[in-house]
Amino acid sequence: RAWAPFLLVLTAALLLQAQHWPYQVGTTILVSALFAVPLLWQWSIPRYDGFVIAGVLPWSDASGYYLGALRLLHGVPLDALSSRRPFFPGFLGVLLSLTGTNLQQTLTLFCILNAVACTLLAHEIRRTFGVVSAAIVLVATFYCYNGYPFVGAVVTEHLGLAMGALGLSAVIRGVATGRAGWLLCGSFLLSMALNARAGTLLVLPALVGWALVKDGFRLARNNVMFALKVGLAAALGFACNIALLKTAGCQQSKLFSNFGSVLYGMASGYQDWTLVYHEHPGINEREIMPLAVEKIRKDPKTWIIGVIRAYKDYFKPSTMFRFLYLPDRAQQMISYLLFVLGLLSLFRMIATIRDPLSSVLILLNAGILASIPF
Repeated sequence: RAWAPFLLVLTAALLLQAQHWPYQVGTTILVSALFAVPLLWQWSIPRYDGFVIAGVLPWSDASGYYLGALRLLHGVPLDALSSRRPFFPGFLGVLLSLTGTNLQQTLTLFCILNAVACTLLAHEIRRTFGVVSAAIVLVATFYCYNGYPFVGAVVTEHLGLAMGALGLSAVIRGVATGRAGWLLCGSFLLSMALNARAGTLLVLPALVGWALVKDGFRLARNNVMFALKVGLAAALGFACNIALLKTAGCQQSKLFSNFGSVLYGMASGYQDWTLVYHEHPGINEREIMPLAVEKIRKDPKTWIIGVIRAYKDYFKPSTMFRFLYLPDRAQQMISYLLFVLGLLSLFRMIATIRDPLSSVLILLNAGILASIPF
């Protein structure tokens, strides 16, 4: 229904008004029930959506991650696909061991994890920015989870969303309270989220950059040391992923090895990531990255055109918020509403740029924008 998002925002705002912990626990339980609704619907209807057969059985990449987790449980190293992002099948293996390899119970735990993480993020935003902003974020994360390909599928987005929400919560808490420990924890969690599900990786150097300039040039030495700590916290996430790959991964595989196919598509003028396999049938995954770099070196103009097209596509309100998977009738209207609210928020942050929260959010958004071509 087109009115459903607005009703959910109103309900979330009422729930998030409560500031005492018993009510907050109740809110978390209700949000978990809301997140569980699409999962139960998925199990009640035997359908195929690209990652799930008959509502339950993993398929395509999901089956690869599922089999990778089972391999770990039986003491067998990960295969090539799972080794691209070993943190997710490793975490999935832990949950499967806790549930006795019951897939539905494991997916339920993922659902609860995402609900709790998104609720904690909403509470942190309410504390800092107000209840309306918190309600919008909570409903937005629900629609993100509710959409393809999260629900009922064993995919990396589960862990990426949960750890990303927790990481952002810690960053906001650290900046708002001035506690360095929270910020370092947030840097590490964001790093782990991006290792679980690759995305806007440039938010990490953006966060380091903020730590470097947050107190101006008068305290340059302190800033450098603090930025170094933030950078090390982010690097620790990559170190954990690399250690897991070396310990339990396929030795012939590399982290994010499929990035080369994405870059090749961008170097070809913003084409699909599958283009390299059509133009070079049977190509080895290790050969794609050098091929993409060589393509950019020989024809940088086409790559620049691809980057421009990516930004042009991103800044359309109708596509900027398509990851929310809103109801069809409400998609365009709500997308334009969020676009306007985003612009107003940006203007406010620029006007209050001396406020640490404003400056860190500006740089994090800059990191997101810089990551678009990749």
